Amino acid sequence: MAEPMGVGVVGCGKISGIYFENMIHRFDNLKVISCCANHFEHAEKAAQKYGIEAVTFDEMLSDERIGLIVNLTPVPSHYEIIKKALLAGKNVFTEKAICLTLDEAKEVQSLAKEKGLYLCSAPETFMGEALQTARRLIDEGKIGEVTGFSVNANRKLDFLTSYFGFLNLPGGGIDLDYGVYYMTALISLLGPVDTVSAFSQNRSPERVNCNPESPHYGEKYASPNIGQIAAMLRTESGVTGTFLIDGESIMSDLAHFYIYGTKGVLDLCDANGFGGTVKITSENPDFSPNVQPVDLGLPYTDNCRGIGPSEEADAIASGRRSRTDCAMAVHVLDIFRTMEKSSEEGKALKVETTCARPEAL
Repeated sequence: MAEPMGVGVVGCGKISGIYFENMIHRFDNLKVISCCANHFEHAEKAAQKYGIEAVTFDEMLSDERIGLIVNLTPVPSHYEIIKKALLAGKNVFTEKAICLTLDEAKEVQSLAKEKGLYLCSAPETFMGEALQTARRLIDEGKIGEVTGFSVNANRKLDFLTSYFGFLNLPGGGIDLDYGVYYMTALISLLGPVDTVSAFSQNRSPERVNCNPESPHYGEKYASPNIGQIAAMLRTESGVTGTFLIDGESIMSDLAHFYIYGTKGVLDLCDANGFGGTVKITSENPDFSPNVQPVDLGLPYTDNCRGIGPSEEADAIASGRRSRTDCAMAVHVLDIFRTMEKSSEEGKALKVETTCARPEAL
């Protein structure tokens, strides 16, 4: 067995806990060595809790034990961190979205290729049991030829932006913070997107802080990001469908994700999770629906964040393409930026980039 990949973690915020737990205790091809954070006391706290080292970013990049940087910072920091890590000769896994702009994303993608390094980025949930079950059912022809899809999900940004200030920063909109899970899942199932026709808007550029524990409770604050996005999409394979993410709804995420086929319909669960129930609806002889839950016994049903870095380390060790190769993240970013442009110009637009459909687990 190959030696575990040495890992340095950048960012010790709320999401980092599950990454530390899984990368240290679950995925044995990773060895977390150190962490750093914008506020060094956060790194020291994490280091003490998980038995690792608290260092500066420059110290992390100069550490020859580390082969993989796992970036868990907010999106506005991604470009600088990714570029600096690649220039230091480190492979990178970064949380979604890969960068703020398509130009930045293309630059770091080209830099990784030039340096012969792995740059990976994706919401890892597409590798969980639910979406991998759906992938297997599609690949085995259980729903026949795929004819369409419908993706709908909601959130309550009035609440979330009061509690999580990073959602008011660039890249924190409903598209790149939440819709990215569903778009990545869609591409993992049906392949890249060719054309979009979209409407996007910010219904609430100013909100009122509803967090009673905040010193700014009851005060107005700017919320400049996209809150709703609706689109028609056509994949490169010619399948068309709808995509709606609404951040102006209730707090409970009530996601609906359907893949339609000539022999059946897949009813998927929330793409923001790893597990959940997958149902397939076929027709009885009298044309009444026959709804069956499907359990293929696949792994990764719980919160498996950290599987992305683990899968990347395995890809590096075996010399294969990673399932979270940055080409998919660049394509997802391009789709959302093209949606914005489509909304502004009032017409359907071609998506410039493409990517490979990642291999099933």
